[in-house]
Amino acid sequence: MALIGRIRNNSWLLVVLIGLGLGGFILMDMMSGQQSVFGSSQTMMMDVEGQKVDIQEFNKTYDLAYRGATGPQVYSSRAALYNYFVEETVLKNEAEAIGLGVSDSEIRDLIFSPDPNKVSPLIQSRYRSQQTGQFDPTQLNQIKGILDGGQIQELIDQGQLVRDFPERWKHQEREVEKDRLQSKLVSLVSKG
Repeated sequence: MALIGRIRNNSWLLVVLIGLGLGGFILMDMMSGQQSVFGSSQTMMMDVEGQKVDIQEFNKTYDLAYRGATGPQVYSSRAALYNYFVEETVLKNEAEAIGLGVSDSEIRDLIFSPDPNKVSPLIQSRYRSQQTGQFDPTQLNQIKGILDGGQIQELIDQGQLVRDFPERWKHQEREVEKDRLQSKLVSLVSKG
């Protein structure tokens, strides 16, 4: 009884404590969450084995790889890209753990090899003749000349190449590297 009487006499203390508690909750909410008052925003889309993928990186890659997708194709292409990021991270971690890799010269050979049988299946599927439907290295040879000649910025300025050509090319090289690592790991496991 004495305690209740003391609380009644010091009700202002109770009001202050409740106010501090509510203020603490409000401040905590303002400083965390998706968009905080102090400008830091959490834009991490996923965390795969410690590798974080930012939503801006995901959207930029999506724009490079699937520009123009509409309707149900948007959902399936976003899901495919999400799976690509997961697979790439897992593959790179596993390959690194066993000392497996793909060199820059190997990637270049997988893209520009004069022997069509040594060209990556990914590249073969993207560079086909409109008339025959077969792999046609003509366009690849033109791109190789542009890359070797260092004319990229000049051709972009003239409007002969799209502005994001360098980013698209790097993404394609990443895809070729992932595909090659995957085939090496599959071959290693099947022969082991």
